[in-house]
Amino acid sequence: KFQIKRSKIFQFQAAWMSHPDYESLVTSTWNNSRGDVVFKLVKIREQSIIFNKDVFGNIFKKKKRLEAHIKGVH
Repeated sequence: KFQIKRSKIFQFQAAWMSHPDYESLVTSTWNNSRGDVVFKLVKIREQSIIFNKDVFGNIFKKKKRLEAHIKGVH
């Protein structure tokens, strides 16, 4: 039996819109990508994922660390 590797579903994060650099990332990625709309959207998805990792990091790990720190303070 073989397994088909599923890619993660892309989820837009509303927090990205609150960051002052995100709109320019989308605009520049769109304008600098050659191809049809689908290709441009794929490029924006790729850049958004990189942006998320660079700017926000893994928020679940951060939350866990902060909760552990708070418990340690009490």
